[in-house]
Amino acid sequence: MKTTLTPEQLAHFRGLLIERIARIYNEVHSDVRRDVQGGQLNQPDPGDEADEAMGIQLGDFKLTLDERSAKLAQAMEGALGLIKRGENWMCDEYGRAIELERRELVPWTTRCADCQEALEAETQERSPTL
Repeated sequence: MKTTLTPEQLAHFRGLLIERIARIYNEVHSDVRRDVQGGQLNQPDPGDEADEAMGIQLGDFKLTLDERSAKLAQAMEGALGLIKRGENWMCDEYGRAIELERRELVPWTTRCADCQEALEAETQERSPTL
């Protein structure tokens, strides 16, 4: 489906997406450079068991953040592909147009505000129990 956005709007959203992707890549690059310079990637710092456990937890946390960053960057690149092809950002759930206000806040979104709220409410209702 062709987009109903103006060329100026498309250029605006393209710029937002490129800026945010660049920010993600720069943050990841900075993290890796800091770890390499600090020797954290090459030589684990010997310490007691508590230090080692904390190091493992921090490493796991960083991996989770890196995975989230990668998924976010992929979603942004997908939105850039839609713009390049001149396709409209339609809601994955019901095919409705995604609101401009939502696109402004989350230009990589694949759901309209109503469907995203419903998904989040459903996710909270199905939260894991121990």
